[in-house]
Amino acid sequence: MKILALALLTASFAGITGAAFALPVLETEVDTANRVVTVGDMFKDAGSLASQPLFLAPAPGTTGTVSIDAVRDAAARAGLNDFDAQGAEAVRVSRLATTVTASALSALISDELKVRGVLTPGVTAQTSFDTSLDGLEAAAVTDPIQLGDLRYSDDGSFVARFTLAGVDTPIDLAGHFVLMTEAPELADTLAAGTILSADDIVLRTVPLNQVANTNVASLDQLIGKALQRQSRAGMVLKSTDVADPQ
Repeated sequence: MKILALALLTASFAGITGAAFALPVLETEVDTANRVVTVGDMFKDAGSLASQPLFLAPAPGTTGTVSIDAVRDAAARAGLNDFDAQGAEAVRVSRLATTVTASALSALISDELKVRGVLTPGVTAQTSFDTSLDGLEAAAVTDPIQLGDLRYSDDGSFVARFTLAGVDTPIDLAGHFVLMTEAPELADTLAAGTILSADDIVLRTVPLNQVANTNVASLDQLIGKALQRQSRAGMVLKSTDVADPQ
């Protein structure tokens, strides 16, 4: 009985020891959004060495290959002297990316115009860029795009400098923005004296300069009021176009 108990104890200890000292296992394919590939990215069960850097990641949206010899050298420098390579001869490393869209860039420009007081309540900016944004990518992080600088003229032309995560050099993009606002238009041509309901009115976004010097009415000023004269579909309604119904 003593011999059996000793054998069981020895086997249990060996199992615990083997589990405690299990080698980190090499990942043969690594996806990362970060600039640096760490031990934890490249190895399972990296333990306390997980945050140690190994390599610079490739550019966002691209893939690179690292030989097993280079992995061993980098791991040794990070303090990891032995690991299970699973017979791999190389590791494939991909940098996760997000596509940079015109809408995302435009939103950053609009935010800055609000800060500067150009966009007031009820006014938006319709932005266009002079160059194509096809193929523009940033690392897939929480805030992949930052607006560094914005210069613009009274006519709406601008040059904006953006910083993209994972891209070392900022990019300058030129374009143009138009200030827009919502204006009430008639949905159909209506006769004089027609009492307006919500169904008779469509809110459309129009350039601010088209209505800046006109007394554009609000919905509250129009619904339940009577048209002063026959009015065509698409006409922007002013407060003087309606009156209390008789």
